[in-house]
Parts: sequence; structure tokens; C-alpha cells
Amino acid sequence: MSQFTGPIEYNLISVKSSELELGYHGSHTDFVWRPYEERSEEARADYDLLEESILKDRLQKPLITFNGHVLIGMRRLEIFWKHFGFSEEIACADILEDVYLWDRYDILRLNEMKAVIGEYEYT
Repeated sequence: MSQFTGPIEYNLISVKSSELELGYHGSHTDFVWRPYEERSEEARADYDLLEESILKDRLQKPLITFNGHVLIGMRRLEIFWKHFGFSEEIACADILEDVYLWDRYDILRLNEMKAVIGEYEYT
């Protein structure tokens, strides 16, 4: 069981997109980014739809980050970099807990956090 309880605390911040890194490796939980070519056909189709949306509306929701590492929103950031470059500021919900110590129970808490800021579930 996780050592953390209750809602995940975070700060809404603005970060230059070039200062962000994709993914994070914790002691029990990893947030993994994979190149487009290594994704399944279904994942590539989802990516293509997401790309159309971002080209139309840009980034509508904050990325979820921890110490400059993107945990949730890696594909969105990848698409943003591809079309808009690395110099713009990006809204982020930066987690204040030590994500390195997270376990599977904290993923459930992350889903609750995403519901608050309008994200999708991560499984």
C-alpha cells in the first residue's frame, strides 16, 4: 500500500517546453514514452487523431509533470514540439510528492487528479 494518502498535491506552473523531458522511471512505477514507429497500429491511429486536435486547438489541458519530467501528456508534448517548436511556455500540473516512491495504488490517485484537471485515465 502506498505511503501517500489523499489527493495528490500539485502546483499549476508554466514551463518552457524545451525544459521538459518525456517519461520518468520510479522505483515501482514507470511512465514510458515510445517512439511513433514502435507503437501499435491502434496507438498510432490514436496519435494521429490527437495530432489533428492539437493542430486545431493546441494544448487545452495541462501536462502532468514531476521535476521537469512529463508523466501524463507525453504524446501531446511530442506533437507540440513537432509543430510549434521548443520555445513556448506550457501549462503543467507539477506534482509535489516524490513520484519515485509511488506504487500501483498511487496510479489510482493519479486518475483522481486527472479527473480534477480534465485528463484521461492512465492504466
